[in-house]
Amino acid sequence: MGTDWLAVLACSMAIMGLFNNSKDHIKWIWYSCSIGLVLAIFWVYYMLRMPKFRWDVIWLPLGPLCGAGVCLYVDHLLSESSEEVRKLRSYMYAFKAG
Repeated sequence: MGTDWLAVLACSMAIMGLFNNSKDHIKWIWYSCSIGLVLAIFWVYYMLRMPKFRWDVIWLPLGPLCGAGVCLYVDHLLSESSEEVRKLRSYMYAFKAG
């Protein structure tokens, strides 16, 4: 039951990192990744101790970690896109001035 709440916490921290507009928004996503990694290690350990490996519960170790990874990727894409938009706007103003 506690690991479920940790998974919810990891996903919530990743979402909060995406919606937060401050400078340190990326730390929330990295905190989420670290919690997701701890959860993944925990679930893989217990899944390997089972007599038969069950592929239908593979989402348990990978879910929070993949969610945080996707949030990191989206944040990276958004920052690259905003940098490109900023660069294109500067070109537009330089063209109008010339």
